[in-house]
Amino acid sequence: SWLSLLLHKYLLPYLSPHKFSIFISSTLGLFSSVASLCIPLTIKEISKLIIVATRPDGTWNFDAIKMWGSITLALLLTAFIFCVMQTYIVYGVTSKIGNKIRSDLSQKNDLLPISYFDNHDIGEILSYIINDTNLLSSSLDIILFNLYSTTITLFGSVIILFLFHWAIGLSVLLSLPLALAVVSFVGKKIVNRFCDEQ
Repeated sequence: SWLSLLLHKYLLPYLSPHKFSIFISSTLGLFSSVASLCIPLTIKEISKLIIVATRPDGTWNFDAIKMWGSITLALLLTAFIFCVMQTYIVYGVTSKIGNKIRSDLSQKNDLLPISYFDNHDIGEILSYIINDTNLLSSSLDIILFNLYSTTITLFGSVIILFLFHWAIGLSVLLSLPLALAVVSFVGKKIVNRFCDEQ
């Protein structure tokens, strides 16, 4: 598709110098997603302990509740720290890429003949340098931030639902293809409309 062609031809040279940072941010995103996915399991254990304790013949196991509560807080803190670190790295990378693209565009404009500026509006040229570059940087933020974590979260959530109850997990799993088809259809319409507006 034109998007993959654009990525391979124009963006990869800008992404290549930051391969290590992108790898680190993706790894942090994975750890954050895994930690977040484990939280429902710990809450499930706490709920079980509370349900057992509220029965007529039940007793409160405060040590177990404190333990699972501590694990839940630790997972929340871990997911938050990894997410903050990932965000910091991603924004740093996309900021450098955006500055590099603006610099390259500015150098290219300096080499253009005078006749080009006579035939093109200055506002249009500035839009390419400023607005479109900002849009590209924002898009890279989203792509790099969700490179692997979104996929892990999606399939991990289905696994968690199966652990809670097989019927819930199965219903979500069966509805995924329909949801993905709708998102793909709407996404293509939005991209085409955006390209027409540009």
